[in-house]
Amino acid sequence: MQEYENGFVIEMDEQRRRHLFVCELFDNLISLMRQMAANYLGISIPVAKEAITLEQFMLTRLGLCSRDEQLTSFVEFKVQKFAPRQFPSIKRLLCLSSTCIIERDPATYAAICARPLKTVHLVFL
Repeated sequence: MQEYENGFVIEMDEQRRRHLFVCELFDNLISLMRQMAANYLGISIPVAKEAITLEQFMLTRLGLCSRDEQLTSFVEFKVQKFAPRQFPSIKRLLCLSSTCIIERDPATYAAICARPLKTVHLVFL
């Protein structure tokens, strides 16, 4: 990554969400990650030939749900989010677009997370 020394981006799961990390020993980390994936899982983790800019990362960090039409909310609800990593609960906006469920920070309206509605398997009441 050009803007961060020792920075790298990992693209995750079928939604292709991107996560930015900085590590002093990133070459070592990536080498070991690829080696362990090959040795223990029998899979190959490719490395992109081209670098990504911070601007490109910010525009695509939500993966397949990064386009404006997927992030344009039709309806939004104020919610409290309860999660083991976040105690006490935190305020969020839970929004729906035509194809996605979007979690937003109410103070900044920034999209925290976006997932396709088709990936919601079940709602417990």
